[in-house]
Amino acid sequence: MFARPADRRSRAALLIVPLTVLLVMSASVFALSLAGASFGSADPATAGATVLSAADSRAMESAAASLATGAGPADGTSASCAAASGPAELTCSSGDAPASSPPSLAAPIHRWGAEITYDAADGYPLLFGGQNDTWAFEDGNWVQLHPKVIPPIVSFACLTYDWKDGYVLLYGGGRGGIGTPDIDRDLTWTFRGGVWTNITNPQDSPPGLQYPSCTYDAAPGDDYVVLFGGVYGEGPSQTGQSYLTLHSTNQTWEFTGGRWTNLTDYSAPHPSARFGASMVYDSSAGYVLLYGGAVNGTSTANGSCTPVECPHLNDTWTFHAGAWTNITATASIRGTPPGRWEAGIANDSADGYVIIFGGQANGYKSYNATQNFTWGFVDGAWSNLTPTLSVSPQPRFGEAMGYDPGTGSVLMFSGLNSTRAAVLWENSWAFYANGWHPLTYFLNFTESGLPAGQSWNVTVTPSQGPAATLGNTTPTISFGWATGNYSYAIASVANYHISAGTSSGPVRVSDPTITVGWSPDKYTVRFTEKGLKSAWKTEWSVTLNGVAKRSTGGSLAFGGLAPGTYAYTIGSVTNYSLNRSYSGSVEVLATGESEVAASVALRWTLVTYRVAFDEKGLPAGTSWSVTLDGVTKSGTGSKITFSVSNGTYAYSVTAEDYEPAPSSGTVNVAGAATTIHVTFAANAPADGRPTGLAASARPET
Repeated sequence: MFARPADRRSRAALLIVPLTVLLVMSASVFALSLAGASFGSADPATAGATVLSAADSRAMESAAASLATGAGPADGTSASCAAASGPAELTCSSGDAPASSPPSLAAPIHRWGAEITYDAADGYPLLFGGQNDTWAFEDGNWVQLHPKVIPPIVSFACLTYDWKDGYVLLYGGGRGGIGTPDIDRDLTWTFRGGVWTNITNPQDSPPGLQYPSCTYDAAPGDDYVVLFGGVYGEGPSQTGQSYLTLHSTNQTWEFTGGRWTNLTDYSAPHPSARFGASMVYDSSAGYVLLYGGAVNGTSTANGSCTPVECPHLNDTWTFHAGAWTNITATASIRGTPPGRWEAGIANDSADGYVIIFGGQANGYKSYNATQNFTWGFVDGAWSNLTPTLSVSPQPRFGEAMGYDPGTGSVLMFSGLNSTRAAVLWENSWAFYANGWHPLTYFLNFTESGLPAGQSWNVTVTPSQGPAATLGNTTPTISFGWATGNYSYAIASVANYHISAGTSSGPVRVSDPTITVGWSPDKYTVRFTEKGLKSAWKTEWSVTLNGVAKRSTGGSLAFGGLAPGTYAYTIGSVTNYSLNRSYSGSVEVLATGESEVAASVALRWTLVTYRVAFDEKGLPAGTSWSVTLDGVTKSGTGSKITFSVSNGTYAYSVTAEDYEPAPSSGTVNVAGAATTIHVTFAANAPADGRPTGLAASARPET
């Protein structure tokens, strides 16, 4: 396990290569030493600890909390740092508290092959490469710089701060894929005060190199930039698209006073030819540390090579006083990082050790071995920190990584993951207090309208990399992301719809909070009827979900219903039967398209019974009439019939020249047919002669 002294638990320990940094915060001054960092301590919390006063402990904890959010020192003031006597000492002092402002919306676009170095002259970490834009990391935010003159686009170049000459140095790199003609650069640039300057001297420059390794060698007596290895190509093919031969180099170069000098001593021990090795100055040990890299064969056009042709290395070397020393055997006593190339490396001065992260194994064209292991190097030996970490960045290689004394942390940005499909990460991480922490800003989503306890979910997807989905049963969901471009999608919620805001769209971290309003899905169930005699204003009724409604028209509507299943009952209508059960249920579905979610059709049928009037006494063929309930029917037969529903109805019977008995009355229909017998008698004429006789009984005239 990796142990760290208690006085180094704070990012407020603004320490940089190679000795001591003084942080002046308000009236307090802390002098923090790098001594005492160790691996394997039984008690990480107390091993090598320095006892602090209660006040100093509180100040350190406050500083750590402040810096953990990407802010400046604990009191909210900005800090400026300047070299006191070169890279061996850095003094940082606080200034006025900055005005409160939201994090910058700017962020570098995802990339690989970029580099980060601390620009001590200007007081910020500088990022360059992969593109030809220039970025500074200040106050926890990326800030794009806009120099008038910019170096050409290069990737996998040498970028380091030249403490002796007082500027950032950029050398080499390439524009396209490895081995592409006219991409290997032999240009030398400096950066200071926001200005790039081309100082290339072709007479003494190294050969145009991609993937060289470089750092500032701050050991007493050295004080220069040292560069090792890299790859260059020669002999363009007939198509002009690739080199026939690629060469890894094992040359060692010194840069000081604006000039390059070849220090290679082939008679002395030195690392084998390689490119993409990880190299940094180990301030605790006082020497340059080099690890790993890949070897390129001489017949691998356009960078296509197998792990056998491009073996990945796992040896460890130091460089001091102009001499290389192979310490692989002693450095691996607690384990050795797997062989890799293009792993990020930085001297973590605050924690007191060198860390290495990521990289790719099995040759640089084998897209199946991207790493996300974190290793520490202290006291001349490696130790795997990965099992002790609560969180690790995603696997990557070709990331930009460097130490930021302004926050006391190692800063890492972007990189490529090619484990399954090429993914360029669009995020920034910081390593401090023995762990990785995403440099995050909160992207907040708030909702209103959902009932208490109702779960809802939001998915946020970066422009590169995997999506993240968070759910909550409270009104707020918060994502922590690095600044960048994202898209979001709010999942649907059963029985609700978004009535305010949008369910999806683009968003940038640090945009204002995205607010959505939910409304319950409301639908209508409509009952329609046919068969009732509307002219008579026949009333009918329905009870749905406990609510009763009546109508004499053709429909009844129940609105404001959420999706679900509702029970109903239909009231009976006198003298009518229904074509369906008088009770049932109706399902309301969330269609989202129409307010009428369900319709129930009713068909009524009038129930009638026969009322027959049976006559006797009329001569055959004599017409007679019956009026029942206002309806008159006539006939010459012995029967006249009506169909009526239950009820009591008035009737009258007539026939010319005949007297019916009964001639009128009422009939009560009660669920059965009824017959009324009518007897006709001839009326007596005025002269006394009978009328209305049957033909056979009538006298002849």
